[in-house]
Amino acid sequence: MAQNAPSDLRPVQSALTAEIGRGAVRNTYLTPLLYHGASMGLRYERVRPMCCQRWERQQTVSADWLRAEAEQGRHSSMWAGRALYCYAFHRHVYSLFRQDSGLAWQGKSSQQASHGVQLLVGPFVGVESGFDYNLKMSGANNPGTVRLVANVGMSAQAICSYSLRGKPCQAKLSAQTPFAGAAFMPDFGASYFETFLVDGHNSAHFTSLHNQQDLDLRLSTDVPLSVFPGLKRLNTVVRLGTFCHLETIKINHTTCRYSTFGLSIGWTWKYLPL
Repeated sequence: MAQNAPSDLRPVQSALTAEIGRGAVRNTYLTPLLYHGASMGLRYERVRPMCCQRWERQQTVSADWLRAEAEQGRHSSMWAGRALYCYAFHRHVYSLFRQDSGLAWQGKSSQQASHGVQLLVGPFVGVESGFDYNLKMSGANNPGTVRLVANVGMSAQAICSYSLRGKPCQAKLSAQTPFAGAAFMPDFGASYFETFLVDGHNSAHFTSLHNQQDLDLRLSTDVPLSVFPGLKRLNTVVRLGTFCHLETIKINHTTCRYSTFGLSIGWTWKYLPL
């Protein structure tokens, strides 16, 4: 059986990163106060070119958690969290070079490192679930609230390939924002008993830029550990980056704000699936 040409190889690039930083949360269903605190999270990313080689499929799973204190007097605390799954298609719309991915994934391109910039743009669909829990209201009927959002939007990436001490490296800047979707949030003042069992409490609403603003920005670079003295025998590629996520939803007379920013560190690897 003839082997596939290098241009037909479609390696999977995966990355697992841990995130730590600061964040802010406000949910007027519980309290009008703004809370600030430390955040942490995990993120898994999987990218694979499609058969035509001009499109890429990207799947992302992330979860983060925030413990915050009220900015006025620090007399109350709030827990908040978010889980997200996203499926995106990216098309190569601009490239300064033609990268030979068939050799790069096998680690044979240390002497043929490509240099240049690529621009990718495409749509995405995503599902997000989140919760906010106010510790001061733990004895009340509704100390917490949940939300579920499904979105369709656009995603863009700028990828720069460069070499460091003769080893191929990559830097990536990505931006993602939704344009339309649907969200479930309880009405202001309505209990969850009323929301699910009593008629007249519509909790599902159409979302767009008029009632949902969501922007996710990420800057990262993949660097092999072998570029550092004393670690030349290691094939591990680490990912270092920074991120900023800003989200605001205004539905059912309730404003929900959730934002995080910080640093991320992890590792990335490539393989050919069966």
